[in-house]
Amino acid sequence: MLNTYYRNPPGLILPFVLIYSLQRWLILHTCRKPVFPPEIEATCNVEPGDPNVWPISRYTGEFANIPGRIERAEAKAEKRHRRMEKHR
Repeated sequence: MLNTYYRNPPGLILPFVLIYSLQRWLILHTCRKPVFPPEIEATCNVEPGDPNVWPISRYTGEFANIPGRIERAEAKAEKRHRRMEKHR
């Protein structure tokens, strides 16, 4: 069995990685945040107390600490699973 090193020699992949890295660096340094017109911002405001908005977590596992969040996610996943099974 061939070793991964021999199937993908670094010398052949390195130019593609460098090109990709350079493109990414250029894109991240030349792009700017989008600025929307005031009428668009006014129509896209989220109402206070909207049940579909979850707070932004500071770290990945933080969502598990909020009461009811796991149950809601499980209910949505079960509903999606039943809907997909029905269409098969």
